[in-house]
Amino acid sequence: MVYTDRIANKIASFTESDKFPHRRKQKIRKYGLYVLVTLTCLIFMFPVYWMIVASVQPYDAIIQSPTWIPIDVISQLTVGSYVQIFVNRAFGRWYLNSILVAIIAIVVTVAASTLAGYGLTRVQFRGRKTFARLILFSYMFPPILLAFPQYQIWRKIGWLNTYHGIAVAHIALSLPFGMWMMWKFFQTVPIAYEESAWMNGASRFHSFKDVAIPMAKPGMVAVAIFTFAVSWNDFTMATILLPNQSMQTLPPAVQTFTEQNTVYWGQIMAASVLMSIPPFLLVYKLQESILEGFRTGGL
Repeated sequence: MVYTDRIANKIASFTESDKFPHRRKQKIRKYGLYVLVTLTCLIFMFPVYWMIVASVQPYDAIIQSPTWIPIDVISQLTVGSYVQIFVNRAFGRWYLNSILVAIIAIVVTVAASTLAGYGLTRVQFRGRKTFARLILFSYMFPPILLAFPQYQIWRKIGWLNTYHGIAVAHIALSLPFGMWMMWKFFQTVPIAYEESAWMNGASRFHSFKDVAIPMAKPGMVAVAIFTFAVSWNDFTMATILLPNQSMQTLPPAVQTFTEQNTVYWGQIMAASVLMSIPPFLLVYKLQESILEGFRTGGL
């Protein structure tokens, strides 16, 4: 988008010349920007297009003569790859595993982040700003650094190959950022609204539930989306903490489509298409709340 803005600015500066009437300048700017945005979208959407096209092509067509526009093999288009990942592999079980783990991680992370952000903003105690900064500092550690210690702990307490075990690992990855974001978000919520509720006899809990929570919904949605992305796309934690293949989530499970001498590209692309549906629907439905949450949270 930076390059798009630069080119749009060049078009605008070019149309400042007196050679063009005012209406023509406006049209050039308008349609020039439309063309740039369209080209940018096409470039970034091409991998998605190729993923869909490859998922419905026969295996031989993908290996021997892959084509961007499958006109010559349109009669051979098939949904065989989609059928195979459900019939020959446990894709349905992996899909359900990912959804359940993501739901657990989202519920716990959003609840804990909201309570922590509210407490850091409204409760005065010594060192709270330092504590908030340390929370974000913990987010800097890569997952692989935490995975092996967690594996040793999870093995001793019997949490390997369990939904709550991998969900707690995902919560540990997303909670620091979620707490930081809700802390920044609650700073933009005026305390005067809660003080007004207190004057009318409401307790702190009721003011939190009836006043602060409704105003914090955009931030909570943004935290939920972030947590979903962490859980849905996690490969490292799921690979280490879920050694049993039947309990695996989608990212490490799709790796099994690659064998020593064969890469099942059609099945990989079909699985990738189905994996892209929940994130797309979630972001599409909640896009306004996401933008408002990130903008209000100062990110």
